[in-house]
Amino acid sequence: MANAPPIPPPGFDDLTPEDKVRYVGSLWDRIVADQDRLPISDAQRALVRERLAAHLANPGAARPWSEVRRDIELTVSKRSPLLGCEFLDEFEHTTELIRETPLLSTLVEPPIRQALLKRFPYGVFFTPGTDDEPDVIVAVIDLRQDPDFVRHAYKR
Repeated sequence: MANAPPIPPPGFDDLTPEDKVRYVGSLWDRIVADQDRLPISDAQRALVRERLAAHLANPGAARPWSEVRRDIELTVSKRSPLLGCEFLDEFEHTTELIRETPLLSTLVEPPIRQALLKRFPYGVFFTPGTDDEPDVIVAVIDLRQDPDFVRHAYKR
C-alpha cells in the first residue's frame, strides 16, 4: 500500500484506553463494511479445511454452543469481564445473522463461508445448513493471530 500511515498513528498512544478501543472499533467497522475484499491467508484456509475435515470425519465430536459459551466466558472473565460479555453478545448476534441469512456471508470456498464479528477482529467460518441439518461453525479465528499458533494452542 502506497503511503501507508505509521502504526500506531500519531497521537494514538496519548488516547485514553476507552478512546483507543473506540478508534480501533471504528477502523474495524470500515473493514467489516468491505469484508468481501478482506484477504484470507492460505494458512487460515488450511486451518478451516482441517477443522471441516475433522468435523466431517467425526460429527459426534462437535461441542454444543452452551459448552463453548461456558469456555469462552471462563477465558474472557479472567482478562476483561465487560469486554468478554460484549464479545459474547457480538458473537451471538453474528451467529443469529448466519442462521437467518447464511448465504449473505462471504464465500471462502465451497461450502465454507465467513462472517466477521462487527466489533472484534474475529472471523466465524461455517458451512450453511439445510432444512434437515444445522449450520456448522467450523472455526472462530482471531484474524490477527498466526493460524499455526491457533492450530497448536487449541488442538482438541
